[in-house]
Amino acid sequence: MGTLRRSNGASRKSSCYNRCWKRHGSRIALELARRKAKLALVDFRKETLAETSKMVDALDAKNASFVLDVSDAKAVLALPEAVKKALGEADVLINNAGIIQPFVMAKDLSLEDAHHVMNVNFTGPLMLTKAFLPGLISRPVAHILNVSSLKQRVGGIKATHSFCF
Repeated sequence: MGTLRRSNGASRKSSCYNRCWKRHGSRIALELARRKAKLALVDFRKETLAETSKMVDALDAKNASFVLDVSDAKAVLALPEAVKKALGEADVLINNAGIIQPFVMAKDLSLEDAHHVMNVNFTGPLMLTKAFLPGLISRPVAHILNVSSLKQRVGGIKATHSFCF
């Protein structure tokens, strides 16, 4: 997370961070808040988002919350402008959204479940990256971080993982 250090007089970074769930998500958001980053917190669960926002507020870090399903293309395309309006142009995009499908034999996995996993784990971060990329390119320094779980990489013979590496 060295990108949050001051260099050449640059101000603190603005980060758009999606999926504020209790494990990795809120930990990353809280570390960024400790470093006084401005945070655009994004989650599809309003309750989890409010909980994370409250913890970030306690650290006196400026933040704005956005309820968003990363598989909703129209909502994703509108997010960069909403973040810019609330916090200024983003310097960092952290794609942390991810789900897993039921651990079943591939023959028992429905195509609907497989498509949903791909929409959240692959298409969602891709759409977010494409939506934020024009603004990130215009910044003097910008970063994109894609986070995935090791659960997507390892599993038993019955596990079927729909994630691209």
